[in-house]
Amino acid sequence: MFPAATIIKGVKLTEKEKMGGGGYANVYLGRESYKHVAIKRLHLYEKASDEIKRQTRQSFYRESMLWKHLSHKHVLPFLGVSEDVFPRTVCIILPWMSHGSIRDYIPRCQKEGRLSGSAFGRAVVKWFHQTAQGLAYLHEQKIIHGDLHAGNILIDTDHNARLTDFGVAIIAEANASEGSESIYGALRWQAPELFDPEEFGLPDDSVRSGAASDVYALGLTGIELYTGKIPFPEISDPIMVQRRVIKGVRPNRPVLPDGPISDDIWDLLCWTWAHNASDRPLASQVATELGDIRLSSHTAGLSLHTPQVPEIASEPAAAEAIERIRSPSPTAAFTELMNTTLQSPADRQRFFLKAIKEGENLMKLNPAYFNQAAQIFHKALLAYHNPPELLMIYEGMLQPPVLQLVKNMYQARTQ
Repeated sequence: MFPAATIIKGVKLTEKEKMGGGGYANVYLGRESYKHVAIKRLHLYEKASDEIKRQTRQSFYRESMLWKHLSHKHVLPFLGVSEDVFPRTVCIILPWMSHGSIRDYIPRCQKEGRLSGSAFGRAVVKWFHQTAQGLAYLHEQKIIHGDLHAGNILIDTDHNARLTDFGVAIIAEANASEGSESIYGALRWQAPELFDPEEFGLPDDSVRSGAASDVYALGLTGIELYTGKIPFPEISDPIMVQRRVIKGVRPNRPVLPDGPISDDIWDLLCWTWAHNASDRPLASQVATELGDIRLSSHTAGLSLHTPQVPEIASEPAAAEAIERIRSPSPTAAFTELMNTTLQSPADRQRFFLKAIKEGENLMKLNPAYFNQAAQIFHKALLAYHNPPELLMIYEGMLQPPVLQLVKNMYQARTQ
């Protein structure tokens, strides 16, 4: 029996035909109360024996309580489970994302002319960053995704990325019948140690998808986002993909309409798919690197017409908006930056890079420096050509108290 908090009653199918599906489940459109929901029916359940169904129910029992309490802006919420839709079948109930997966969304936007030129690169690094943030959160919660690829990244109504289907591969693998083919997620995104544990000094019966293999899949997902193609599209035979991956072969560097992807992105991708799992970064490190890349990629676009930025200290309204916390004496770098006069585009670009670096340094010291960090980040915000856009980037990089101070100052200035 499932925990009462996870059971959803009254879920109804609105379309009998499936709306999509993947390696582990078919997706149907349903309705719960007055809202659309996605109904995921595991393939494992459709033709499983009673014993496999019992084992799967036990796995769902353990996982559903954990999923129910997850909360992150780049992770799709888990609404609950239902046994009403299909007879003797447990289904996962999720919010319905009308934009679908990013695998379908990107080419649709390109066809409509919404991702042309440099807009494509900016959008992809944004979604890649958001995916890494979502994966880092799952890992912090001790959850392994196990089946990461573009088909499991959905786009919400605000056009942001949401991870889904985390843990489904793990449950399916744990409950696969003895002797069945191993399924650690979509094959082309799998890390080499999952193909040949013995080659990496690992026992065959102990290898499961883990944080390191998730990061490997994240890198391959990045390739998919940039190219619009599955990894190794030139190889049709899955066995040949396995052999090449075990030998250390990795995808080629993607080339965009305006040239190859940046060195920063390429170096990061190569890090994620290091041959040995211990040499790969954490998902949180990938998210941090991508956040820095997003910031640096925007500095070249600072407006030629950005007005001179007055000193924060001379703005009474902004100063009143700052939450009063005890602050130590200003650092030399803080004083220099706050006294900097920004007259030319070159001044603004130099200031912006220094301000972001110093703000991050102040945040790392201790909370007493949050006030100074916020003032620097706010001045950088005013120097930026598109403050609302930079505020969105700040969401993923600033500590919550600092972010709130920056928002307070900006709102006070713009009211």
